[in-house]
Amino acid sequence: WLRDVFHLSRNHFDRVGRLEEKQKRGGSGLYKSEGELGEFKDRYQPKKFVPRQFKPGEHVKAFMGIDGGSTSTKAVLLSEEGEVMVKCYQLSKGNPLEDTMEMFSNLRKQVEDQGATVELLGVGSTGYAKDILKDVLNADVALVETVAHTEAALHFYPKADVICDVGGQDIKLIILQDGRVKDFKLNTQCSAGNGYFLQSTCVGFGFDVKEYADLAFSAKAMPMFGYGCAVFMQSDIVDFQRQGWKPEEIMAGLASVLPKNIWLYVSQIPNLASLGSTFILQGGTQHNLAAVKAQVDFVESRFKDKGLKPNVIVHEHCGESGAIGAAIEARRLYNRGHRTSFIGFDAVAAIAYVTHRSEDTRCYFCKNKCMRTFIDVQIAGADESWKKSKVPISKGIKRLIVGNSCEKGLVEDVSDMREIKKGLDAMKKENPNLAEVGAKAAFKSYNPPAVADALPKRAFTAKQKKRVRAVGVSCHDLGALNRAAEVPWVDVVLARINPRGARMDGKPPDVVERLSAYGRGLGIAFQIADDLLDLVGEERSTGKSLGTDLEQQKLTLPLVYLLESAEPELATRVRQMLAHPGNHKRDALRPILADSGALAYARQRAEEMASAARAELACLPASPCRVILEVLTERVVHRSA
Repeated sequence: WLRDVFHLSRNHFDRVGRLEEKQKRGGSGLYKSEGELGEFKDRYQPKKFVPRQFKPGEHVKAFMGIDGGSTSTKAVLLSEEGEVMVKCYQLSKGNPLEDTMEMFSNLRKQVEDQGATVELLGVGSTGYAKDILKDVLNADVALVETVAHTEAALHFYPKADVICDVGGQDIKLIILQDGRVKDFKLNTQCSAGNGYFLQSTCVGFGFDVKEYADLAFSAKAMPMFGYGCAVFMQSDIVDFQRQGWKPEEIMAGLASVLPKNIWLYVSQIPNLASLGSTFILQGGTQHNLAAVKAQVDFVESRFKDKGLKPNVIVHEHCGESGAIGAAIEARRLYNRGHRTSFIGFDAVAAIAYVTHRSEDTRCYFCKNKCMRTFIDVQIAGADESWKKSKVPISKGIKRLIVGNSCEKGLVEDVSDMREIKKGLDAMKKENPNLAEVGAKAAFKSYNPPAVADALPKRAFTAKQKKRVRAVGVSCHDLGALNRAAEVPWVDVVLARINPRGARMDGKPPDVVERLSAYGRGLGIAFQIADDLLDLVGEERSTGKSLGTDLEQQKLTLPLVYLLESAEPELATRVRQMLAHPGNHKRDALRPILADSGALAYARQRAEEMASAARAELACLPASPCRVILEVLTERVVHRSA
């Protein structure tokens, strides 16, 4: 009976306990209840497309759009009224020409099998192979993918605010305002969580990609992936397998992290409510209902605190939306008078080509050294035999180059590459990168004149800085600090000598301190007055040479005040005057100092310091000595020698 109890306990843990443990470590699945899942499927179950029925003998005029994607090829026939008549979708075989030939054959067969004939009024191409297809087919337009997907979305949903296209290897986010593109985000360098990554993971587990959604919905628990690079996600898959997570649980986790890769990793727009309320989901990945469920839940969760509910719509032709946009553009050009240059169905069926891929096709025009593929297409009248190439070109051959990572790889000859480079440089000149221009200008040297004061020759003590503050000089002014450091100020001497008599007479400490403050204030007032005399005094009165401070480029209080309060232009001129040798600068600076109020300010500060020093004498009793000390505070300020 113990063995039976053990087996029962183990079975219960396998059925219940292990699931509960996984749910604690990860998530509980893509939905909370069967009712929620059923409601979601009723709303987002793809509608079965019913091709248009044609009458025998009917002549069908249409516009064709073809989307040569990285992992799949799509094509549609659009009526003159803009209705999707027939369409086809297939995984890419790696050669855009082969895929295109099959697309044309498929669409033509869908029409002619009903006894009708088809005439193409215009052909548009988009996707990564758009330029190749335009050259070979003589298509009327090669449309950028973002524009193609925008036109397809607005054609069916005119009130769209945001278009989210999740393709095989890229993500396109297009933000609209009043039916116009306001901004867009692209992810073309990293395939984190994109369609092909989900598909390859499903196939790697041994399932068909069409089973992905049912398998993911069957998971009652799922691991939590960190959003970001596919390389790290692949590593996470291996780790989760080691921890005992099942394939369907891992696929549910990958579907759950997809919207985080879209909105947090690619677009970096966490506030979705600021973009609008109508979201259109496009791209072949939206055929996967598990991916759609995760995206719908994520978008709705971002609106909860706003009191709103977004309208998330899966495009009814989500896989073919790019091809529809290309066909719409061809239709627009036709309505404006353009007539197609398309080579025709028969010519497409007769396209013959040869591919070359070897070391002779490698590009050496940049450090990437891409291994390119040359596709030599037989076209009547073509003649590129004159081009220089390691792989010779015969007459009647048009060469297409694929597998390159930049425009330089589109040619083989150095002279042709240089022409392309000239074109790129000309385009860059006409459309400059303003951010790059601003970055360079910010660090460009315009060789301004050197107006900085010389650095002080010694460090400054706290007491020296305190003395500078006491006279109202900014401590960041190096000139003033230099003056404070180099000149033995009178206040230092007086502050030390003045209280000695009081100490010798046994006076209390407060009297000693106040006499020290008297000496300090008297010394500062004396020094300021001396600085004023050096600027505006008369040598016959003072009995000494004046202007020595200016000659030595020492900044005294009047000059510091002038430089700090003057306009930048005047301050620069004053500094230039100080930098020139000679005593003539004293006469030139005198009126400037007077007009700026610097002289009056210095006199006021000297009087204030003298008055503060005189107030400190209140600690002494009335006596002739006190009177002498008081008179001295007046004398040092108003002296002329």
